[in-house]
Amino acid sequence: GALFRPGLKPEEFDLINDDSRWVRRTLHATTYSLVYLNPQVPAFEDDLVRRALQHGLDRQRLIDDVLAGQGLPLDSPIVRDLWAYVGSPDAYAFDPERAALLLHAAGWELGDGGRAKDGASFQFSLAASDDPVQLAVAREVARQWGELGIQVTVKDSGASQFIGEVLLPRQFEAALVSID
Repeated sequence: GALFRPGLKPEEFDLINDDSRWVRRTLHATTYSLVYLNPQVPAFEDDLVRRALQHGLDRQRLIDDVLAGQGLPLDSPIVRDLWAYVGSPDAYAFDPERAALLLHAAGWELGDGGRAKDGASFQFSLAASDDPVQLAVAREVARQWGELGIQVTVKDSGASQFIGEVLLPRQFEAALVSID
């Protein structure tokens, strides 16, 4: 047997699937990724903004495009296959129109240069590990939020530096983290 982590290309799966000597089974791991928002960033204090970011993220597209379909969208910190899972799949479903309305309600108006409030543009950095898969996910998250008029810059660093100098001392505005 073999366990393959996310990141295999579709043609690599085809090599396995096309060989009758192999049987491929899907196992759902308990690893998941999430974005931590630093509550010291004034925009993130607003529940409307946090909800808008949730609705502005197309998790399924991210899984399909970046992870070659190798993942499941989550709606809970407890993964689906565990007995304690209680989810609400529609609570933060992808809805860019709702996300835009929430940002408007929070005072972030869309203009030529993106969203702004009281003369300040809505921009922040998203810290991520330089692991190729994590970095690709971070870039897609930034791209999707960019479609809402939010300027997100991805800042990557090595795993040790990411944990020791970014996550633990909370030196980030937003951070993409994997939990296993």
